[in-house]
Amino acid sequence: MDKRKKEAYTSDDMAMRIPALSDIVFKFIFGSEESVDILKDFINAVLVDAGFPEIESVSIVNPVNVKTYLDEKITVIDTRAKDQTGNMYNVEVQIRSQADYQDRSLYYWAKTYSEQLKTGHEYGVLHKVISISILDFMLFPKDVPFHSCFMLRENGKPHYVLTEDCTLHYLEVPKLNDEPKTDVEKWLYLLKHADEEDETMKVLLDDDSMFQAAKKRYDYLIADEKARQAYLAREMFLHDQATNIAEARRKGLAEGRAEGREEGKKEGREEGKYEGREEGKREQAVAIARKMKKLHVSIDQISKATGLNTEEIKTL
Repeated sequence: MDKRKKEAYTSDDMAMRIPALSDIVFKFIFGSEESVDILKDFINAVLVDAGFPEIESVSIVNPVNVKTYLDEKITVIDTRAKDQTGNMYNVEVQIRSQADYQDRSLYYWAKTYSEQLKTGHEYGVLHKVISISILDFMLFPKDVPFHSCFMLRENGKPHYVLTEDCTLHYLEVPKLNDEPKTDVEKWLYLLKHADEEDETMKVLLDDDSMFQAAKKRYDYLIADEKARQAYLAREMFLHDQATNIAEARRKGLAEGRAEGREEGKKEGREEGKYEGREEGKREQAVAIARKMKKLHVSIDQISKATGLNTEEIKTL
């Protein structure tokens, strides 16, 4: 046997950490037809934590096909769901910091909201769209709680909400402590430590069947060779994307500085021309004012004619 040939599984492969907060893993856990109860439990944990009522049922709008999931090109990594009243839920995990993530999440909310309205339909058919973003980085300052919820409120009377159709939840995982108490904290702890077996994890799994079901789906996925390859491919894509963006930013800054220097030179020339023209106008006004003074024209009239102030005219 050729020892150089790589086996299907190696100790390095098995040691590779595949976090449940990876977007492709998260979507597998929560985004298939088999995981609707898991998704409903997670959404309810988020809603209750923010003071909203629980939902009774949920259906997944863009479910993954478990049999073909890892063979397909994964492009849509969010999970979209609808509850029994027609309200929409957009659940997404983001592991890399993005300075403009607020704008991005608002754009996706607006896109989902607007797509409900078909040509000729009334605005009254629109349902709520609830965005849930799980972030493995800090988006807001430390004094903002790990679970923040934004809505459209009146500036002077924040208790007055314009509409509940727009609700955006942000869950910042780095702000969590290691002693989860609320249901949403427990869910995020499970996702953050899914590949570990500490005492807290054991307690969570012993106490809740939904946690057990989510952990079972996680274990099933990471035991698959295709899953590890898909995860590595996704990581490489994100790394290349970040590198390309950084390179484009550096190139843009360099070009901007070069253009700025040229623009500065140009503006300097233009400014010099402008100042020259203005100085010429002033000299001409002074000359006219002197002639008018010799003709004994009143200072007020000279000021109106030349634009010079009266004190300046008196000194001529």
